[in-house]
Amino acid sequence: MNIKGILSKGESQTVEFKRSFDKECIETTVAFANTKGGTIFIGVSNEGKAKGIELGKDTLDGWINRIAQSIEPDITVTADTSSLEKKAIVALHVSESRIKPVNFRGRYFKRVGSTNRQMSWEDITKLVLESVGTTWDATLEPHTTLEDIDLEKVERFVQLCNKTGRRPIPENETALDTLEKLELIQKGKPTKAAILLFGKNPQRPYLQAILKMGRFKSEITIIDDKEIYGTLFEQVEDAMLYFRDRLQTRFEFTGEPQRKVIWEYPLEALRETVINAVCHRDYLDSANTQIRIHDDHILVWNPGKLPPELSLEQLKANHPSRPHNRLIAEAFFYA
Repeated sequence: MNIKGILSKGESQTVEFKRSFDKECIETTVAFANTKGGTIFIGVSNEGKAKGIELGKDTLDGWINRIAQSIEPDITVTADTSSLEKKAIVALHVSESRIKPVNFRGRYFKRVGSTNRQMSWEDITKLVLESVGTTWDATLEPHTTLEDIDLEKVERFVQLCNKTGRRPIPENETALDTLEKLELIQKGKPTKAAILLFGKNPQRPYLQAILKMGRFKSEITIIDDKEIYGTLFEQVEDAMLYFRDRLQTRFEFTGEPQRKVIWEYPLEALRETVINAVCHRDYLDSANTQIRIHDDHILVWNPGKLPPELSLEQLKANHPSRPHNRLIAEAFFYA
Protein backbone atom coordinates (compact mmCIF):
# COMPACT_ATOMS: atom_id res chain seq x y z
CA MET A 1 0.00 0.00 0.00
CA ASN A 2 1.36 3.41 -1.00
CA ILE A 3 0.59 5.22 2.27
CA LYS A 4 2.26 8.46 1.23
CA GLY A 5 0.30 8.60 -2.03
CA ILE A 6 -3.01 7.91 -0.28
CA LEU A 7 -2.42 10.55 2.39
CA SER A 8 -1.48 13.14 -0.25
CA LYS A 9 -4.93 12.80 -1.86
CA GLY A 10 -6.77 13.69 1.34
CA GLU A 11 -9.95 12.30 2.85
CA SER A 12 -12.61 10.92 0.53
CA GLN A 13 -15.63 8.62 0.27
CA THR A 14 -13.44 5.69 1.33
CA VAL A 15 -10.58 7.32 3.27
CA GLU A 16 -10.60 8.95 6.73
CA PHE A 17 -7.75 10.41 8.84
CA LYS A 18 -7.66 10.31 12.66
CA ARG A 19 -5.03 11.45 15.15
CA SER A 20 -6.13 8.76 17.61
CA PHE A 21 -8.70 6.01 18.07
CA ASP A 22 -11.91 7.45 19.54
CA LYS A 23 -15.70 7.33 19.31
CA GLU A 24 -15.63 9.08 15.94
CA CYS A 25 -13.53 6.22 14.57
CA ILE A 26 -16.32 3.80 15.44
CA GLU A 27 -18.88 6.09 13.78
CA THR A 28 -16.73 6.07 10.65
CA THR A 29 -16.54 2.26 10.61
CA VAL A 30 -20.35 2.24 10.68
CA ALA A 31 -20.54 4.85 7.89
CA PHE A 32 -18.11 2.86 5.74
CA ALA A 33 -19.96 -0.42 6.41
CA ASN A 34 -23.26 1.18 5.40
CA THR A 35 -21.81 2.65 2.20
CA LYS A 36 -18.92 1.27 0.12
CA GLY A 37 -16.39 0.32 2.76
CA GLY A 38 -13.15 2.22 3.37
CA THR A 39 -9.98 2.68 5.41
CA ILE A 40 -9.34 4.76 8.52
CA PHE A 41 -5.72 5.87 8.94
CA ILE A 42 -4.96 6.44 12.62
CA GLY A 43 -1.97 8.57 13.58
CA VAL A 44 -2.63 11.05 10.78
CA SER A 45 -3.76 14.69 11.00
CA ASN A 46 -6.80 16.06 9.15
CA GLU A 47 -4.36 17.52 6.62
CA GLY A 48 -2.88 14.08 5.86
CA LYS A 49 0.37 14.57 7.82
CA ALA A 50 1.88 11.59 9.63
CA LYS A 51 1.83 12.21 13.40
CA GLY A 52 2.30 8.67 14.62
CA ILE A 53 0.62 6.80 17.44
CA GLU A 54 1.74 4.80 20.47
CA LEU A 55 1.02 1.10 20.12
CA GLY A 56 1.08 -1.61 22.75
CA LYS A 57 1.04 -5.36 22.40
CA ASP A 58 -2.77 -5.64 22.43
CA THR A 59 -3.73 -2.19 21.09
CA LEU A 60 -5.08 -3.33 17.73
CA ASP A 61 -7.02 -6.26 19.17
CA GLY A 62 -8.47 -3.90 21.77
CA TRP A 63 -9.67 -1.47 19.12
CA ILE A 64 -11.30 -4.20 17.03
CA ASN A 65 -12.98 -5.68 20.13
CA ARG A 66 -14.29 -2.25 21.10
CA ILE A 67 -15.77 -1.83 17.61
CA ALA A 68 -17.35 -5.29 17.75
CA GLN A 69 -18.93 -4.60 21.15
CA SER A 70 -20.32 -1.20 20.12
CA ILE A 71 -22.02 -1.91 16.82
CA GLU A 72 -24.49 -4.36 15.33
CA PRO A 73 -24.75 -6.40 13.24
CA ASP A 74 -21.16 -7.64 13.06
CA ILE A 75 -18.94 -6.23 10.32
CA THR A 76 -15.53 -7.14 8.97
CA VAL A 77 -12.69 -4.92 10.23
CA THR A 78 -9.00 -5.71 9.86
CA ALA A 79 -5.96 -3.72 10.95
CA ASP A 80 -2.35 -3.42 9.86
CA THR A 81 0.52 -1.11 10.77
CA SER A 82 3.04 0.75 8.68
CA SER A 83 5.67 3.39 9.17
CA LEU A 84 5.91 6.79 7.50
CA GLU A 85 8.67 9.22 8.39
CA LYS A 86 9.57 6.84 11.24
CA LYS A 87 6.10 7.25 12.72
CA ALA A 88 3.67 4.40 13.30
CA ILE A 89 0.39 4.55 11.40
CA VAL A 90 -2.51 2.10 11.71
CA ALA A 91 -4.88 1.34 8.84
CA LEU A 92 -8.31 0.01 9.86
CA HIS A 93 -9.88 -1.59 6.78
CA VAL A 94 -13.70 -1.75 6.87
CA SER A 95 -15.63 -3.91 4.40
CA GLU A 96 -19.04 -2.94 3.12
CA SER A 97 -21.57 -4.88 5.17
CA ARG A 98 -23.78 -7.45 3.47
CA ILE A 99 -26.46 -6.85 6.13
CA LYS A 100 -27.55 -3.23 6.48
CA PRO A 101 -28.05 -0.89 8.17
CA VAL A 102 -25.26 -1.14 10.74
CA ASN A 103 -25.65 0.99 13.88
CA PHE A 104 -23.47 2.33 16.67
CA ARG A 105 -25.48 2.26 19.91
CA GLY A 106 -28.72 2.84 18.03
CA ARG A 107 -27.37 5.53 15.72
CA TYR A 108 -26.94 4.99 11.97
CA PHE A 109 -24.35 6.71 9.79
CA LYS A 110 -23.53 6.81 6.09
CA ARG A 111 -20.56 8.17 4.16
CA VAL A 112 -21.20 11.25 2.02
CA GLY A 113 -18.08 12.55 0.33
CA SER A 114 -15.44 12.87 3.05
CA THR A 115 -17.88 13.22 5.96
CA ASN A 116 -20.14 11.00 8.05
CA ARG A 117 -23.84 11.83 8.10
CA GLN A 118 -26.46 10.49 10.46
CA MET A 119 -29.02 8.56 8.43
CA SER A 120 -32.67 9.56 8.15
CA TRP A 121 -35.50 7.06 8.58
CA GLU A 122 -35.84 7.19 4.81
CA ASP A 123 -32.19 6.16 4.40
CA ILE A 124 -32.61 3.36 6.95
CA THR A 125 -35.73 2.02 5.24
CA LYS A 126 -33.98 1.92 1.87
CA LEU A 127 -31.02 -0.02 3.27
CA VAL A 128 -33.30 -2.52 4.99
CA LEU A 129 -35.16 -3.15 1.71
CA GLU A 130 -31.90 -3.54 -0.21
CA SER A 131 -30.55 -5.97 2.40
CA VAL A 132 -33.57 -8.27 2.22
CA GLY A 133 -33.65 -8.12 -1.58
CA THR A 134 -37.04 -6.49 -2.02
CA THR A 135 -38.35 -3.17 -3.27
CA TRP A 136 -40.47 -0.59 -1.47
CA ASP A 137 -43.55 -1.23 -3.60
CA ALA A 138 -43.55 -4.95 -2.72
CA THR A 139 -44.05 -4.28 1.00
CA LEU A 140 -47.51 -4.34 2.59
CA GLU A 141 -49.42 -1.08 3.08
CA PRO A 142 -50.57 -1.33 6.74
CA HIS A 143 -53.08 1.55 6.55
CA THR A 144 -55.27 -0.03 3.85
CA THR A 145 -57.38 -3.14 3.29
CA LEU A 146 -58.71 -4.99 0.25
CA GLU A 147 -61.69 -2.61 0.38
CA ASP A 148 -59.35 0.13 -0.83
CA ILE A 149 -58.79 -1.71 -4.14
CA ASP A 150 -61.00 -0.71 -7.10
CA LEU A 151 -61.82 -4.06 -8.72
CA GLU A 152 -63.08 -2.41 -11.93
CA LYS A 153 -59.62 -0.93 -12.44
CA VAL A 154 -58.15 -4.42 -12.01
CA GLU A 155 -60.55 -5.78 -14.63
CA ARG A 156 -59.48 -3.11 -17.14
CA PHE A 157 -55.87 -4.05 -16.39
CA VAL A 158 -56.66 -7.71 -17.12
CA GLN A 159 -58.11 -6.72 -20.49
CA LEU A 160 -54.91 -4.85 -21.35
CA CYS A 161 -52.77 -7.81 -20.26
CA ASN A 162 -54.70 -10.15 -22.56
CA LYS A 163 -54.53 -7.64 -25.39
CA THR A 164 -50.73 -7.36 -25.24
CA GLY A 165 -50.32 -11.09 -24.66
CA ARG A 166 -47.41 -10.57 -22.27
CA ARG A 167 -49.29 -12.02 -19.29
CA PRO A 168 -52.47 -13.81 -20.43
CA ILE A 169 -55.02 -14.04 -17.61
CA PRO A 170 -57.94 -16.56 -17.69
CA GLU A 171 -61.38 -14.97 -18.05
CA ASN A 172 -62.77 -16.92 -15.10
CA GLU A 173 -60.04 -15.74 -12.72
CA THR A 174 -61.22 -13.25 -10.09
CA ALA A 175 -59.59 -9.85 -9.75
CA LEU A 176 -58.28 -10.68 -6.29
CA ASP A 177 -56.82 -13.99 -7.52
CA THR A 178 -55.02 -12.08 -10.29
CA LEU A 179 -53.54 -9.60 -7.82
CA GLU A 180 -52.43 -12.44 -5.55
CA LYS A 181 -50.68 -14.27 -8.41
CA LEU A 182 -48.91 -11.04 -9.35
CA GLU A 183 -47.80 -10.65 -5.68
CA LEU A 184 -49.76 -7.39 -5.47
CA ILE A 185 -51.74 -8.93 -2.62
CA GLN A 186 -49.83 -10.84 0.06
CA LYS A 187 -51.30 -12.54 3.12
CA GLY A 188 -54.67 -11.00 2.32
CA LYS A 189 -53.25 -7.45 2.42
CA PRO A 190 -52.58 -5.04 -0.45
CA THR A 191 -49.01 -4.05 -1.20
CA LYS A 192 -48.01 -0.46 -1.78
CA ALA A 193 -47.87 -1.25 -5.51
CA ALA A 194 -51.49 -2.48 -5.46
CA ILE A 195 -52.68 0.80 -3.94
CA LEU A 196 -50.73 2.94 -6.41
CA LEU A 197 -51.91 0.89 -9.39
CA PHE A 198 -55.52 0.07 -8.45
CA GLY A 199 -56.40 2.02 -5.31
CA LYS A 200 -59.66 3.94 -4.96
CA ASN A 201 -57.68 6.85 -3.53
CA PRO A 202 -53.91 6.27 -3.91
CA GLN A 203 -53.08 9.75 -2.62
CA ARG A 204 -54.61 9.06 0.79
CA PRO A 205 -51.58 7.08 1.99
CA TYR A 206 -49.18 8.63 -0.54
CA LEU A 207 -49.61 12.40 -0.79
CA GLN A 208 -46.43 12.63 -2.85
CA ALA A 209 -47.69 10.27 -5.57
CA ILE A 210 -48.98 12.93 -7.96
CA LEU A 211 -47.78 14.19 -11.32
CA LYS A 212 -47.31 17.93 -11.80
CA MET A 213 -47.32 19.28 -15.35
CA GLY A 214 -46.91 22.78 -16.67
CA ARG A 215 -46.26 24.88 -19.76
CA PHE A 216 -43.41 27.35 -19.18
CA LYS A 217 -42.56 30.50 -21.10
CA SER A 218 -39.36 30.83 -19.03
CA GLU A 219 -37.91 29.21 -15.93
CA ILE A 220 -40.19 31.32 -13.73
CA THR A 221 -43.12 32.17 -16.04
CA ILE A 222 -45.85 29.51 -16.05
CA ILE A 223 -48.51 29.71 -18.74
CA ASP A 224 -50.66 26.98 -17.21
CA ASP A 225 -50.20 23.99 -14.94
CA LYS A 226 -52.03 20.94 -13.70
CA GLU A 227 -51.78 18.45 -10.82
CA ILE A 228 -52.72 14.93 -11.85
CA TYR A 229 -54.05 12.52 -9.22
CA GLY A 230 -55.36 8.96 -9.31
CA THR A 231 -53.62 5.67 -9.98
CA LEU A 232 -50.35 5.54 -11.88
CA PHE A 233 -52.15 4.22 -14.96
CA GLU A 234 -54.58 7.16 -14.78
CA GLN A 235 -51.71 9.61 -14.34
CA VAL A 236 -50.06 8.38 -17.54
CA GLU A 237 -53.29 8.68 -19.53
CA ASP A 238 -54.06 12.17 -18.15
CA ALA A 239 -50.50 13.28 -18.92
CA MET A 240 -50.96 12.20 -22.54
CA LEU A 241 -54.21 14.19 -22.74
CA TYR A 242 -52.33 17.22 -21.44
CA PHE A 243 -49.67 16.76 -24.12
CA ARG A 244 -52.31 16.41 -26.86
CA ASP A 245 -53.99 19.64 -25.77
CA ARG A 246 -50.82 21.70 -25.70
CA LEU A 247 -48.31 20.37 -28.21
CA GLN A 248 -48.21 21.70 -31.75
CA THR A 249 -49.05 19.57 -34.77
CA ARG A 250 -48.63 19.79 -38.51
CA PHE A 251 -50.23 17.81 -41.31
CA GLU A 252 -48.47 15.84 -44.02
CA PHE A 253 -50.20 14.71 -47.20
CA THR A 254 -48.84 11.46 -48.59
CA GLY A 255 -51.40 10.66 -51.26
CA GLU A 256 -53.32 8.40 -48.89
CA PRO A 257 -57.04 9.14 -48.28
CA GLN A 258 -56.24 10.37 -44.75
CA ARG A 259 -53.70 13.04 -43.97
CA LYS A 260 -50.88 12.22 -41.53
CA VAL A 261 -50.64 14.16 -38.25
CA ILE A 262 -47.06 14.99 -37.19
CA TRP A 263 -46.77 15.89 -33.52
CA GLU A 264 -44.20 18.33 -32.13
CA TYR A 265 -42.83 15.36 -30.14
CA PRO A 266 -43.55 11.68 -30.91
CA LEU A 267 -46.42 10.69 -28.62
CA GLU A 268 -45.10 7.14 -28.16
CA ALA A 269 -41.77 8.49 -26.93
CA LEU A 270 -43.54 10.82 -24.51
CA ARG A 271 -45.68 7.97 -23.18
CA GLU A 272 -42.61 5.81 -22.59
CA THR A 273 -40.92 8.70 -20.79
CA VAL A 274 -43.90 9.34 -18.50
CA ILE A 275 -44.23 5.63 -17.72
CA ASN A 276 -40.55 5.47 -16.75
CA ALA A 277 -40.96 8.56 -14.58
CA VAL A 278 -43.82 7.13 -12.50
CA CYS A 279 -42.49 3.54 -12.45
CA HIS A 280 -38.95 4.22 -11.29
CA ARG A 281 -39.28 7.19 -8.95
CA ASP A 282 -38.53 6.96 -5.24
CA TYR A 283 -41.91 7.04 -3.48
CA LEU A 284 -40.24 7.43 -0.09
CA ASP A 285 -39.27 10.93 -1.21
CA SER A 286 -41.86 13.64 -0.51
CA ALA A 287 -41.34 15.38 -3.88
CA ASN A 288 -43.70 14.98 -6.85
CA THR A 289 -42.94 13.77 -10.37
CA GLN A 290 -42.76 16.82 -12.64
CA ILE A 291 -43.04 17.53 -16.36
CA ARG A 292 -42.19 20.98 -17.72
CA ILE A 293 -43.01 21.89 -21.33
CA HIS A 294 -40.81 24.71 -22.65
CA ASP A 295 -40.79 26.27 -26.11
CA ASP A 296 -37.73 24.29 -27.17
CA HIS A 297 -37.57 21.30 -24.83
CA ILE A 298 -39.47 19.12 -22.37
CA LEU A 299 -38.06 18.33 -18.93
CA VAL A 300 -39.22 15.20 -17.11
CA TRP A 301 -38.02 14.91 -13.51
CA ASN A 302 -38.64 12.47 -10.70
CA PRO A 303 -37.11 12.04 -7.23
CA GLY A 304 -34.64 9.25 -6.60
CA LYS A 305 -31.21 8.00 -7.57
CA LEU A 306 -29.60 5.06 -9.30
CA PRO A 307 -29.36 1.70 -7.52
CA PRO A 308 -26.09 1.43 -5.51
CA GLU A 309 -24.62 -1.11 -7.92
CA LEU A 310 -25.30 1.00 -11.04
CA SER A 311 -23.13 4.01 -11.94
CA LEU A 312 -24.05 6.83 -14.33
CA GLU A 313 -21.51 5.55 -16.86
CA GLN A 314 -22.96 2.03 -16.69
CA LEU A 315 -26.43 3.49 -17.25
CA LYS A 316 -25.31 4.83 -20.64
CA ALA A 317 -24.20 1.38 -21.80
CA ASN A 318 -25.86 -2.05 -21.81
CA HIS A 319 -26.71 -2.98 -18.22
CA PRO A 320 -29.03 -5.34 -16.32
CA SER A 321 -32.49 -4.04 -15.51
CA ARG A 322 -32.84 -3.07 -11.84
CA PRO A 323 -36.32 -1.53 -11.44
CA HIS A 324 -36.72 0.73 -8.43
CA ASN A 325 -40.29 -0.54 -7.99
CA ARG A 326 -40.37 -4.10 -9.30
CA LEU A 327 -44.10 -4.83 -9.05
CA ILE A 328 -45.13 -1.50 -10.55
CA ALA A 329 -42.71 -1.94 -13.43
CA GLU A 330 -43.99 -5.47 -14.09
CA ALA A 331 -47.63 -4.33 -14.13
CA PHE A 332 -46.88 -1.63 -16.72
CA PHE A 333 -44.91 -4.13 -18.81
CA TYR A 334 -47.81 -6.63 -18.79
CA ALA A 335 -50.35 -3.93 -19.71
